[in-house]
Amino acid sequence: MAEVPPAIIESRAEYIIGSVILILRWFVRIKKRSIRAWYWDDWFSVSVWVWLTALFAMVEYLAIVGAPLGFTQEQREALTPQMRVDMTKGAQGMFASFFIFINFVWSAKAILIVLFMRLTRQTPLYTYMLVIVGISIACWLAAIIATFTHCLPLHRNWQILPDPGFECSAGYTQNIVIATGNVLVDALLIVVPIQTMRDLLMPTWRRIGITFLLSLGVFVMAMAIARCILSVDHGPNAAQSSVWVFREALITIFAVNAPALTALFRRDTWRSHRTGSSDSGIPSKPSGFALQDLPPTIGGTGQPKSANRKGGEIYKMTEFETSSRESTSNLVELERNSRILPESLRS
Repeated sequence: MAEVPPAIIESRAEYIIGSVILILRWFVRIKKRSIRAWYWDDWFSVSVWVWLTALFAMVEYLAIVGAPLGFTQEQREALTPQMRVDMTKGAQGMFASFFIFINFVWSAKAILIVLFMRLTRQTPLYTYMLVIVGISIACWLAAIIATFTHCLPLHRNWQILPDPGFECSAGYTQNIVIATGNVLVDALLIVVPIQTMRDLLMPTWRRIGITFLLSLGVFVMAMAIARCILSVDHGPNAAQSSVWVFREALITIFAVNAPALTALFRRDTWRSHRTGSSDSGIPSKPSGFALQDLPPTIGGTGQPKSANRKGGEIYKMTEFETSSRESTSNLVELERNSRILPESLRS
């Protein structure tokens, strides 16, 4: 039996870990609400797994047939007829894998974008989020177009002889376009948690924790830049390429699902039933939030003094995505409203 290359072993391990992270997210979401009541970001997480699985299948396929990634004319001429046939199939697989990776990356972006749109609804940042949506779509289209047009005519992407050129075999342009769009969108998204947390009443440690939780895109940016630099500066290598693609994929999956996974560490997640049933169409009270905790001017029925609880009861780190259909942005808005209450109501 042939020895499995270390790069393939690592890719398999990272695929398993990424799948487990997504399965844990689905478990939490099903525990909190029925599948029929899922938000768009929940369904985008399913899309992420579909594209991740396709990417994994492609890596396994390329490990069998090989790929002429960055091959010189001499290397291509040294291939046997059968190897040329296999390499042609591998080059076609590489061409398809770029589209798979692009859709994976932007499906993951969509998870955070949908979450942040709920977080900023009815706030000035919502307009900013709409701009990010437009930029993200433009970056996705730019990556698709770059993949189609970086080497023309199209068949040169999988041409073996004569050598179609370094751009056709290595795809420097598309790597740069993908990484640029990836980093740009993440950089724009980081503004949202920083700006939102600044306006909330809560202990400093909690504000820092939530900001960090929602700013894990920094690590995605770093990984995307590292992968692009390695692809451009150090020459193409099929094994190295697959390793860094899956490393970036794993970091991305963790970063975009971390806010939802924090619910795993709450006791009420394990002892409560699903809420927000889609059958009745009536939203239930979100976990960690009670009407009696609101001051009368906002609609609560309890004592006004309970409004100023440092944001802990109204806006919890683990409850960015509430267990009902009520938007998280409503909780943010309620917290902001509590800040402008007359001082006499807070005493």
